[in-house]
Parts: sequence; structure tokens; C-alpha cells
Amino acid sequence: MLFEVLVRRGQDQDDEKLEGLYPGQAKRTTDRPTAKRVLEAIARARLTLTLVESDEGCRRHLTPLPVVVTKVLGYLGLTEDVYERLVINSG
Repeated sequence: MLFEVLVRRGQDQDDEKLEGLYPGQAKRTTDRPTAKRVLEAIARARLTLTLVESDEGCRRHLTPLPVVVTKVLGYLGLTEDVYERLVINSG
């Protein structure tokens, strides 16, 4: 799977191991993550976009990105801007 190849290549280039991929073992690391483990970790992060409408207008809030998600985005050649644009595109 291309996703897995890109993540592993990024890890090799940065000489890093990913942590936070194993439920209940937040500090456990791996240098050979599977795409399934990475995607499950991202799903567990419960990233949310909250919209609050009031008389003063509509406010949007994104939960902060966990470190593992930021690293994976970087390995894929993306920045946090991709995530932050959800606020712009939600209106």
C-alpha cells in the first residue's frame, strides 16, 4: 500500500519511530508501522470540527492534531494546513 510505503520511507529519512499506534500502550514505538495501525491511531484521536452558531456569528474550532498525525502528514508530504483548511471549507 502506497500510504504505508510513504510513512515508512519518511520514518527512515527522519530516523524516527512512531509512538501512539498501539491502544493502551501510548509510549510503545515501531519503525515498521502498518497502514492499518496508523489509520486506527488517527481514528482513535477523535479529531473534531465544532461549529457554534450564535447571534454574534458562527465560530469554528478544531481539536489540536496529535503528534503522530502531524508526523504522518509530514511523511506524506503534507502540512498541518491540510487539516486547518477544514475550518475554511466547512462554511
